[in-house]
Amino acid sequence: MRTMYDSVDADAIPTDAEIVAGYVDGRFAWSASDWARFPRSVKVRISAIGATHLAEVFDVEVGCIWPPANVVPLVVRARAAGIDPTVYVNQNNDWGPTRDAFTRAGVAHPHWWVANYDGGQNIPAGAVAKQYAHPPMIGRHYDLSVAADFWPGVDEGDNLNPNGDDVSFNDAITNHNGATFSAGQWLTWTNEYAAQSADRAAALLRQQAIDSAKLDAVLQDGGVDQDRLNRTIDTATREATTKAVTSSVLPALRDVLAALLADDNTKLSEDVANAVLDGMGARLGAQQ
Repeated sequence: MRTMYDSVDADAIPTDAEIVAGYVDGRFAWSASDWARFPRSVKVRISAIGATHLAEVFDVEVGCIWPPANVVPLVVRARAAGIDPTVYVNQNNDWGPTRDAFTRAGVAHPHWWVANYDGGQNIPAGAVAKQYAHPPMIGRHYDLSVAADFWPGVDEGDNLNPNGDDVSFNDAITNHNGATFSAGQWLTWTNEYAAQSADRAAALLRQQAIDSAKLDAVLQDGGVDQDRLNRTIDTATREATTKAVTSSVLPALRDVLAALLADDNTKLSEDVANAVLDGMGARLGAQQ
């Protein structure tokens, strides 16, 4: 068996770790430089929230991929991409329900990485790894697991790439401008962009709430009734619209009537034309 380290903070893990596990999505996604800290370690990529199916492990627990049935389609998609996935679950609470979810869906069970913080460095039957210690037990900012000597879908010999990964985060991706980056960099940038977008949206919502609260405070301090304010705004809008129509429609109508008066074939008199203009002005004025 081998020792595996995992953490939300890559810097907390010794660089000579035999196996390291980190996140490829969610708020604690590792960056390309985080992964680069472990050039000689076997690397296990964990999808914390199911934002990608391109990971060796899916984290099933409350706050991550939940309920258990939500991991089934992720495993199906990972297999379609050539990955032989593992699902991380709590051994005592979630392993049974998650296995039942796969059985009900008629989908073959994945490999299992179970968590049971009893300190025992033993892997239960049916699993490939066991997380046996967490920070409160060891006084370090990482978890410890024991893993089988051969982990399908993670170790070399059961993978498509020579570095031991089904989907290598070192695989080169070239964009339309001809620039080449690693798959890990692309995923990291995507995570960062999504996080920035979420932060901007949250900031806009907070500002909207602040502005609304300020308006309410001004109205209350000034003793202004909200309905009255709405009526005032509506009235001002109608008046502005009517003035705009009056200033544009009446001159245009005057020009039309003047042209008709100048036409010898028209029986329109100047008195009638003036009456029409006066009537239009009165109608528009009455609507203000």
